[in-house]
Amino acid sequence: MVDSAATSETGSKENLRRMRVHPVTLSFINECAEYEKPFNDTYIQKSLKPLRIAIVLAVITWSSFGLLDLFIEHSQYLSMWKIRYGILIPSFILGYFFSYTTFFEKYFQPIVAMYAVAAGLGVTLMIPLSTSPMRHTYYAGLIMVLLFAYTILRLRFLWASMACWLVFVAYEITALAINTPADVLISNNFFFVNANIIGMFACYYIELSHRRDFFLARQLEQEKQKVSTINYELEENVRKRTLQMIKINEDLNLTVNDYKRAQESLKKSEEKYRTIITNMEEGYYELDLEGNFTFCNDSALKIFRHNPENTLVGNNMRAYMTREHAEQALRAFNEIYQTNIPEKAMNWEIQTPDGATCFLEVSATRINAADGRAQGFRGIIRDITERKKMEKKLLEYYENIKETRTMTILGLAKLAEYRDLNTGEHLERMMEYTRILTQTLAEHPKYRSYITSEYIEDIYISSILHDIGKVGITDEILLKPGKLTPDEFERVKEHPVLGGDALRAMESRVEGKSFLTLGKEICYHHHEKWDGSGYPDGLRGENIPLSARIVALVDVYDALTSVRVYKGASSHEEAVEIITAERGSHFDPDIVDAFLSRQDVFKKILRATQEETRDITREHTRAIN
Repeated sequence: MVDSAATSETGSKENLRRMRVHPVTLSFINECAEYEKPFNDTYIQKSLKPLRIAIVLAVITWSSFGLLDLFIEHSQYLSMWKIRYGILIPSFILGYFFSYTTFFEKYFQPIVAMYAVAAGLGVTLMIPLSTSPMRHTYYAGLIMVLLFAYTILRLRFLWASMACWLVFVAYEITALAINTPADVLISNNFFFVNANIIGMFACYYIELSHRRDFFLARQLEQEKQKVSTINYELEENVRKRTLQMIKINEDLNLTVNDYKRAQESLKKSEEKYRTIITNMEEGYYELDLEGNFTFCNDSALKIFRHNPENTLVGNNMRAYMTREHAEQALRAFNEIYQTNIPEKAMNWEIQTPDGATCFLEVSATRINAADGRAQGFRGIIRDITERKKMEKKLLEYYENIKETRTMTILGLAKLAEYRDLNTGEHLERMMEYTRILTQTLAEHPKYRSYITSEYIEDIYISSILHDIGKVGITDEILLKPGKLTPDEFERVKEHPVLGGDALRAMESRVEGKSFLTLGKEICYHHHEKWDGSGYPDGLRGENIPLSARIVALVDVYDALTSVRVYKGASSHEEAVEIITAERGSHFDPDIVDAFLSRQDVFKKILRATQEETRDITREHTRAIN
């Protein structure tokens, strides 16, 4: 409670120091800006009564000065009385009653400032009306106007200053207009200006004092609320503490028999817990912070190839691991120690005393003392050696399946192109071109999630099935060196459907997706064109499977750069020019862009196979000769 009070006192002092007002307008600013409107409302309410008293005082004072008019101005006093009693005094009286309206309260400052200016102008108008040599003393009446405006009328500093300096300007204009003697004008101005400056200082600090009082009152109110809150919280805490003490006293009233029963129940629970741990099939262990076994059940002993006579207790877990695996385990336990977050599945590889290698799945959690400090670790151990062996066998089986699948695809592809002397090179190029193009396309954000490593591997192998349907085309058509007739060309155009149907029949006998699925897509659609002018289905754009779009470009590139019975081989540059020209009509623009970015690799593969072909041809020629 003392601390709260001290904090509250410190906070109050800090709030006093944080009062911020504008140096000219004195308006609250920055963090105090929220006080401006409440201050104005409060200031107006507190100013109404003093203002009405000031109006009454002004009426009495201005009325009494009519005797001075009569004494000084025997000839012009009636003109002055018209101003004094005909304009000013009635205006003041009306202002008194006007102060009871809400409009007056809303525009308090400008209205009162206007009254001050009106009073000053009234006195200023009397000066040129006077014909007495004493008329220059009337400026003293303006000093009274300043006194009222700065101190009595409850005008704020800015409004009072503007009103009084406006009266000063009016006096200067009038004095110059009636040719006031220079010595009199200088003397009057001296007093007038100084009175204005002194009045400004007085009004400035009067308003500042009002604002400080308001600010302190608000701060005091806030502090009172804080004190009330603290008192309420204190009372609530006392009530809660009292209830706690009552509850504690009730708890302390437990009988000795209840305590004994609790002890017996705890002992039974511990025995039951130990029995379960000892007889459970999984291994259970406990370690100290150094990694030494402090407890283990029979299953853990069996896993580590120990017996009850040769217990694990006292041995360090690192003694059963290689240095690499020991460091991994140490990092895992250190993470558990630092975060107190359990680890559900660590994989250990250990060497048992009989020299066997075992694979373990280990969970671990931190053992904490009553004060929360770590005392060690506990967890469950499972022997997964047999599971690891099965995983290894499955992996070997999977590799065998992959190898068999590859051999099957190669066999099917060679069946389609056995009549071509360059079959082997053609298939190798098709596979390499397809892999490079697909890998490049996988870097594109549009295809990144679709083209996986498995997809790349499947299309790499399945790409060579694209022309398997040519098995159904006769040699007379397929190997014809001249131009095909329309009927012959229509027959050639059937090979995508022939190959696709064959692969679809094979696929129907395989459960789930396989490499045949991708091969079927390629076979059916590698002659489709991006603009829809291809065959057999006239598919357009992305309706063409991605695999077929990729192989379509690869097939054209290899066909252009290879020797065929009906044409010679084009250069790499010529092939690139033709493919680029077909971007967006024959080929997918994205795939053309990927091809152009890796065309140097395509060129290297082409050169390598061409050089290998020339070497084989030279050796074959030498053998014949």
